Amino acid sequence: MFDANIFAERLQLLRKKANVSQKILSDHIGVSYHTISKIENKQRAASIEVITAIAEYFDVSLDYLTGRTDLPDITDKNKGLDITPEESELLEEFRLLNKYEQNIIVGKISEILYNKNIENRNMEMSEEIAEVDFKDRVNK
Repeated sequence: MFDANIFAERLQLLRKKANVSQKILSDHIGVSYHTISKIENKQRAASIEVITAIAEYFDVSLDYLTGRTDLPDITDKNKGLDITPEESELLEEFRLLNKYEQNIIVGKISEILYNKNIENRNMEMSEEIAEVDFKDRVNK
C-alpha cells in the first residue's frame, strides 16, 4: 500500500543524498518547485506520473519510493541470486506488462523449456541406443 509519509521522507532523503535541490528536481521532471515542496511537506499527493519521474531521476524502484520495500533498486533485491544486468532489465520490463501479457510470456517460456526438455531426452535416448548398438556390434 502507498504510504505518503514514507514517500515524502524517501524523496527528501534521495534529494539530499544526491545533493539535488527541489528546484533542480522540479525543473528536471517538469513540475513546479512548489509541487515538490508540498509533496515533501505532506501537503499534496504526488501523481503516478510524478512518482515515476522521480523514481527514474534517482534510479530507484517505485516499490522503494512508495514504501513497499526498503531496497532502493531491483538489483539490490536480487543480491545473492547471481542475476546479470540483462536479466534484471528483462525483469523490470516484464513487470511493466499487464497480467495477460505476462501470462503470454510465461507460456512461451514454458513452451520453449518443454521443447528443450524433449530434445534433451531424445538426445539421451539416441546416445543410449547408439551405445547399445555399439556394444552389440563389438560383442558379435
